[in-house]
Amino acid sequence: GEIIFREPPLHIVAEQKNNPAFRRLKELCDKNGAVFEYETLWYWTALCSLKQGQLGPEEERLKPIDEDKQRKLLLLYHSDVAAASEASKQLVLELGLSYLEPIDLERLLQIWILNCFEHSDDPLGYSTYFMSSFMSHSCLPNAVWHYDGDDFVLRARCAISAQDEITVSYLSEDALLESISARRKHLKDSKHFVCQCERCNAVHDYSRGFRCPACPAVVFAAPTASNEAGIEGAACSSCGRVLNDSEA
Repeated sequence: GEIIFREPPLHIVAEQKNNPAFRRLKELCDKNGAVFEYETLWYWTALCSLKQGQLGPEEERLKPIDEDKQRKLLLLYHSDVAAASEASKQLVLELGLSYLEPIDLERLLQIWILNCFEHSDDPLGYSTYFMSSFMSHSCLPNAVWHYDGDDFVLRARCAISAQDEITVSYLSEDALLESISARRKHLKDSKHFVCQCERCNAVHDYSRGFRCPACPAVVFAAPTASNEAGIEGAACSSCGRVLNDSEA
């Protein structure tokens, strides 16, 4: 489709297996999964998003970012952070980051979790983009993005009117084929919200259709709060046959 806009990355962070701070972080994550509940790279992205004043003059393992870059990172969506996690507190202590407040590290961690894009596989790396991070999700998106080098390129995947909101999918193309309940679970677990797009709020789940046992028509799942799958009790739109438990 037509290019809507192109944007360079705000920040890119990748694993640094030879870096002593990264090695110590990985040791902590491997030894104490109850405290370090996220993957090692998530914590590393936060540690690599600190400015000079948070690192101190003698820190050589971590490279600071400039204040404007961190300011833009902090503008990206994140829930209010009232207190630092035990993981952030331990990292500040174990890495000797005496100039850093644990809650500042926690805030950057949550920003990366909610706004990052996969950037590279070897080494594993994540990236953030400024304008691109403000786009809303839809399970019926009207735009799709791809990389051109490090640039984020947004293209239309259908006709878009002047007043339409531009949306992308936070899910993979494969995940968009899953049921409403499965898609919502993915988004709740990874992005901390319940999707209310037109596909997820529809009466019928058109990604889950079955041949009616009484006629050639298709029965589409009709999920409810008490019946997420929506198969039991679904009715054929042609003959009205309602699926019983055994048929479902």
